Amino acid sequence: MPDLLDTLKLRSRHLDVTNPFAKLERDFWRQTQYVTLDGHLYRVTRNGTRWKELPVRAKKRRNARWKHRHPKSGYRVHKAGPRYRQQQLPGISVGSSVVPGVTVMGKYKTFVNNKLTSSFNILNTGSASLSSGFRRTWDRTNPGPPYSQGGPFKKIEYHIAQGERKGFGVYSSKGNPAFPAGSYREYTGDFCTGNDWGTGNSTDFSTSALSDFTNLSAYHTLAWDKTSPRVSKAGIAQFIVELRELPTMLATTANLLHNSWRSFGGGYSSIVMHPSSVADNFLNHNFGWVPFINDLLSLWDTYENSHKYIAQTVRDNGRWLRRKSVLETTESTIRANRFFHSSTDPNSLSVNMEPLLAPMVVDGTTCKALTDIYDTNVSQVWAVGSFKYYRPEFDDNLADFSGGFSTVKRLLTIYGARINPTVVWKLTPWTWAIDWFTSVGKFIEHHDQFIEDGVVSRYLYCMKSTERRLLKSTTFNWYSGPRNLNWFRRLNYKQREVADSPYGFNQPWNSLSAKQWAILGAIGITRLNGGFIAHGA
Repeated sequence: MPDLLDTLKLRSRHLDVTNPFAKLERDFWRQTQYVTLDGHLYRVTRNGTRWKELPVRAKKRRNARWKHRHPKSGYRVHKAGPRYRQQQLPGISVGSSVVPGVTVMGKYKTFVNNKLTSSFNILNTGSASLSSGFRRTWDRTNPGPPYSQGGPFKKIEYHIAQGERKGFGVYSSKGNPAFPAGSYREYTGDFCTGNDWGTGNSTDFSTSALSDFTNLSAYHTLAWDKTSPRVSKAGIAQFIVELRELPTMLATTANLLHNSWRSFGGGYSSIVMHPSSVADNFLNHNFGWVPFINDLLSLWDTYENSHKYIAQTVRDNGRWLRRKSVLETTESTIRANRFFHSSTDPNSLSVNMEPLLAPMVVDGTTCKALTDIYDTNVSQVWAVGSFKYYRPEFDDNLADFSGGFSTVKRLLTIYGARINPTVVWKLTPWTWAIDWFTSVGKFIEHHDQFIEDGVVSRYLYCMKSTERRLLKSTTFNWYSGPRNLNWFRRLNYKQREVADSPYGFNQPWNSLSAKQWAILGAIGITRLNGGFIAHGA
């Protein structure tokens, strides 16, 4: 029996993933983990250098694993295609256990002189509405495993609470002055929500469809801007040229301060509030001082952290970087309805429940229970992508990386001292007004990123999640103490859109230039069916 075994080509954890024969070698390693020699079964140890005979129990475990193993090749998806799925939400039963006139909600008892005189069941008297929760998904199958790409995705998920029972307990009229001592009534049971949800009609949730999704094209440019890496941390070239506008900015601001000071006497208020003066100072603030201060702050930050930025850029140069950015978040909550009763079953207005509840005053109205319905809408848009860029001056594998010329180039790049079409565009008069209404400036800036920095994406997704939550909050003012019960209705939309090519949205493959194709070929990106990935990443 040999003592040593050459496992140089059998150790899959040390295999090069770019090797076209890697899969064959890994399969060979798996098959040779167990070796039969001279009628005995041996297994290669973890370090791959010695042979060891398996005990009988280990042999049985090995045989069981091979007998019940899953044939992964049978589950592999070779082609992508659209699909639709609909399923019930986990934990949500279709239908309701609450049946009108049949379901027992609790037991009602009457006591006189502390003795039980009568007892009967409280039955559900509401409508036969059903609690429901469904998930509808429109997506696509992707080649795999491994799953190296995603596609468009849309999902609707809703939960409509109707037959959910809550608030089980014992509630009595002890403390009600209308009853003599020793006489009281008692309810032991729970409650389910009624059908009155105000503006939250159940059909608004259950009839949601694919046409309810919004178009995310308005966020495509922002997704690239906020997610793609930036080599330049400041814009000193633009800042130096725009210093010529500083005297005009100072004069406009000084004139405003002068007229504002003199307006305290009452004679110059019409000059300060004149439409032309307001417009001039508005533009001077938004397109003069705000960019000027931001440029100063970015230059100071670059000066203070230049060594850190250069080291980070050298480390990330030529590597895939996964980045995520939140583009927009909104949240609003309003009180949609208010009812001065419980809006449940049993209801606070019923003959049996009313003696158990103490009166209270809310907004000038006397009631014994209160129901508020709150409508909350939460929306978030975010982007996720994997990016790569390459700048030769930041490549520490080059021979002249430590040279003085490369050091100067790195500083010029970090400080943004590059004259390119983006800088020329920004320095052209009135281009700020064009960018305010169009995306011409962003279009030029993106092409500068592609050509100068070679910025490409392995994948880029723009996603949005919108959720509407209805909260039905009911407060019972029992004589034994107040109690609050909450029911929810939820409607959630989720969607995902995929970039058209490695150069972002609105850049389909057939519109790529020869230079862009050259960059893709240089860094190893290959187009696949329905998406794009990178080799060797």
